Amino acid sequence: SSRALQSGTAAAEHVEGRPSELPPGLSANEVHPPNLAQLKMLGLAAALPFVGFGFLDNFLMILFGDFIDGTLCVRFSLSTMAAAAIGNTISDAAGIFSGGAVEQLATRCGVEEPPMSREQRQMRITKTWLYSGQVIGILIGCTLGCCPLLWLNPEAAIKLKTEKMQSIIFQKATEKVSEMMHAEAAMLMFVDKDKGDLYARNVTKNLHCIRWRMDHGFIGHAARTGKFVNVADVHEEQFYDPKLHDNFMGTGMVIRSLLCMPVWSKGEVLGVICVLNKQEGGAFTNRDEDILSAISTHVAITITDSAHNFDDILENCEKSVNKQGAPQWNTATLQRRKTLFEPVLKGMGHLLEAESTALMLLDEEHGELYTEAIEGSVPKHRVSI
Repeated sequence: SSRALQSGTAAAEHVEGRPSELPPGLSANEVHPPNLAQLKMLGLAAALPFVGFGFLDNFLMILFGDFIDGTLCVRFSLSTMAAAAIGNTISDAAGIFSGGAVEQLATRCGVEEPPMSREQRQMRITKTWLYSGQVIGILIGCTLGCCPLLWLNPEAAIKLKTEKMQSIIFQKATEKVSEMMHAEAAMLMFVDKDKGDLYARNVTKNLHCIRWRMDHGFIGHAARTGKFVNVADVHEEQFYDPKLHDNFMGTGMVIRSLLCMPVWSKGEVLGVICVLNKQEGGAFTNRDEDILSAISTHVAITITDSAHNFDDILENCEKSVNKQGAPQWNTATLQRRKTLFEPVLKGMGHLLEAESTALMLLDEEHGELYTEAIEGSVPKHRVSI
């Protein structure tokens, strides 16, 4: 618009600099105001260049500003106002080169300022029509130049900036979770609804970003069912797969124990937080479960931007805590049961003079009985009911 104002003023000065040309029949001593036809032509001639300038100024500023907001501003964490300033600078620079073309186009269309004397141009009514034409022209041009807003997605740049900020936060959280729980590794995985699998967006340094099928292993089970899984020894469970767990995704890591907590939001699982291999060969505890449950709730809040919805927070916490997996996967529960069941089985075996005794529990999800505790030489096994 500044370029347009300069061009319009220059055009007016150019015309005012012409020798006085009086209409036929008008003496030098008599100065009559321009007639209505002259004033209309003057207003139209002043408006058309400004329509072009205003259109190009807004059109280019919006296009370049949107592009910069989604690229440079995301890359270097600049504000949207910075994108607007850079876009406006580019559009003003383009206006310098396009100014002459707009004026030439108006002239070819037969729109020229009418001949007037210098005295007539100095009249208030003449300047009113001139400036009014420029204002109307710039308003029309700027309005038409807003047309890119009809097809540009205003949320795209905001989404990219949000995702970048979330990625930074989640990466710090992933590394901190691994440290807090004394785990060998940790990762945050999200559900890809289009591809029907999981992808790891944030991992600790000893892992790499991977994709994981929803029907594979303990991680897939947690994402598919929404139940958290706490496994003391993966080698003793049905989802154990040497190809998956003895060389975890080609990293050389052997998975011994793991804790997977689903990330719930609005009734669906958005992802899974996994911590792998409790250091010093231990197992993840109830305290670890509580910590990871709280973290998964905060992750869900950050993703969905529902920080002000306290009902959602409570619902996510409740689901994370209550939806645990099959009983034998809960490390703390397993340890308590062993402490309780083994003496009972030993006493029963002595009373019944049995060589071995075993307690089998029902896995309702798979319709199977599995060995929970054994006293003697009977191997662990599962049997369909």
